[in-house]
Amino acid sequence: MPISKTVLPRLQNSNNMSLRVLVVIAHPDDELFVSGTIALLAERGFELDLVCLTDGGAGSSDLLLNARVGCLDRLREKELRCSAEMLGIERVWMLGYKDAGSELGLESRRDSVSIVDRLRECLEKMNPAAVITHGSKGGYGHPAHLLLHQAVLAAVKLFRGRVDVYSFAAAIPNAFFSWHFDDRATVVVDVSEFVEQRAAALNYHQSQKDYFLQPYYPKTFRKLASAAVGYITCFKEYGRQRIPIHTAERFFALFRYEGLCLHIVGCDQKKPFFERHFEDDSRFKIS
Repeated sequence: MPISKTVLPRLQNSNNMSLRVLVVIAHPDDELFVSGTIALLAERGFELDLVCLTDGGAGSSDLLLNARVGCLDRLREKELRCSAEMLGIERVWMLGYKDAGSELGLESRRDSVSIVDRLRECLEKMNPAAVITHGSKGGYGHPAHLLLHQAVLAAVKLFRGRVDVYSFAAAIPNAFFSWHFDDRATVVVDVSEFVEQRAAALNYHQSQKDYFLQPYYPKTFRKLASAAVGYITCFKEYGRQRIPIHTAERFFALFRYEGLCLHIVGCDQKKPFFERHFEDDSRFKIS
């Protein structure tokens, strides 16, 4: 299933190849984990493409009132396209693999060759300077994220060009909730100035918004007690899940930094992508 040929002439004839960044995610809404960095890259004039592996059809459907069975995938694609536009991404490509939730990692290993080949084709047509994708352990262990990380690395090895590969949701020392992630950040980005833009992107994901923002502000004694337990035990995972977030703005205000981990340096130049372009930008801390 090739990439739509309607975009090939523009991609092949682009004079801005060195300024192109490709974001590769497993599900619609995974771009939110790196939304601040995406917005910053767009602000600096980089050309951004996003490739999404699955249709997101196994996501939460709790907020779909009177929805037709099987419509979640189409809805989530629309949500992703709106979110991407808000963040400054120019093109979104859906690879169309069925989302099987937590079972996707097992199911898609049979299609691993196909996935790697599709990703290699994306690299050949887009020729980015950098790729940003999921971490080496799936960020928080999601099998689809892990599968995609491995597939991206395999595709890059087959790619005839040179590209730097980073993972997002990398662990930042002393940052809120960062211990939950797996790779150590080699690039730390202060994205606090993009809170409103990131929140707007999250608000476009209406079908999945509860996943990020639950529980709501406690309106009953039971929910108030649950929140109290959360604050008392906030150093534990089950405690953090009980602390009410309530708004997208508050959610992203907690995550003012984003971490990236460098996995592959593919350029002939001595410095990898972010060090090459943002060494003098005070919002970046590069190690």
